[in-house]
Amino acid sequence: MPKEKENKLSVFNIEEDVVPARGWYLVCEEEEPTGSIMSLPDESKDQAQFALVIAVGGAIIKDGQLIEPDASVGDLVYFEKWKGLELERGRGKEKKKYKLIEYARLAGIVTINKKKGT
Repeated sequence: MPKEKENKLSVFNIEEDVVPARGWYLVCEEEEPTGSIMSLPDESKDQAQFALVIAVGGAIIKDGQLIEPDASVGDLVYFEKWKGLELERGRGKEKKKYKLIEYARLAGIVTINKKKGT
């Protein structure tokens, strides 16, 4: 009997195998940073969220202008919660949530512990 083909979707790793298209970020949802440095007001928690940038698509041209991404791999970003395409991998405690979000949906980059100008 021929060996059953392995389902490609069962073996792929989102962080390694998903490459965002130009103009998009791949992010992994993060909990709100803890400590006294920063917190979101309760009313904002339903509208926005934090995520870690895993991969960055290339620059895009919009209205004749070259638009480069503002965030880089490893940046903690803040974006509109209900925007983006959701991806999930794993189950239970191992479950991770990812999103593909457009450059324009990024609201901010957390720069704590980063040198200015870098």
